[in-house]
Amino acid sequence: MYTNGSPGLAIVAGIVSGGLEIIDFDQAELFSEWAAIVSAKKPTLLPRLVRVRSPRPGIHVYFRHRMVASQKLACGAETDENGQIRLDPVTGKPKRKTLIETKGEGGYCLAPPSPRHCHPRMGLYLVESDSPPLTEIPAIIAEERQVLIDAAKSFNRWWDEQLHQRPPLRSKAPKGKRLIPAEGLANLWGATSDETWLDGGWQ
Repeated sequence: MYTNGSPGLAIVAGIVSGGLEIIDFDQAELFSEWAAIVSAKKPTLLPRLVRVRSPRPGIHVYFRHRMVASQKLACGAETDENGQIRLDPVTGKPKRKTLIETKGEGGYCLAPPSPRHCHPRMGLYLVESDSPPLTEIPAIIAEERQVLIDAAKSFNRWWDEQLHQRPPLRSKAPKGKRLIPAEGLANLWGATSDETWLDGGWQ
């Protein structure tokens, strides 16, 4: 990706990246509240997941799963710098702002080591100090993913419209074949020709 002529790195989610799914938090404070809920239900889950701080500042949480979806999990009314709700000039209704969403099939996120010019706030994308590296994104089971999704949905503050969702796609390797990330991304994820996601419960 290029902004102001500076190259950056974008990580593509979905089946092409071995079932990669990313939960994108618009605000770091919201992530902290979500993390408390997740930790109360699954104390060992969050430390296993890769966490990247975005320039907003927000947080991106990376994991792999056999069901990957791009969907808005929590929304609220958009506000200005004084905390006043912004209204749509055409409809006169409050503008919707996405607070938490997943980047799955068809989605992507900017990632380290993208330079400052890749974001309007001139900030960096940084892997959190207590996070596993981006080369060690774990596969999680359905029960664990549901805890993450349900906790995020609990922050939804927008009820006037149905949140849109792309149908999840199931990552399934052909019979007798092993599922690995697409060629060209294998080195990024640390995959080898001998790696198999079947060991982690993939089909």
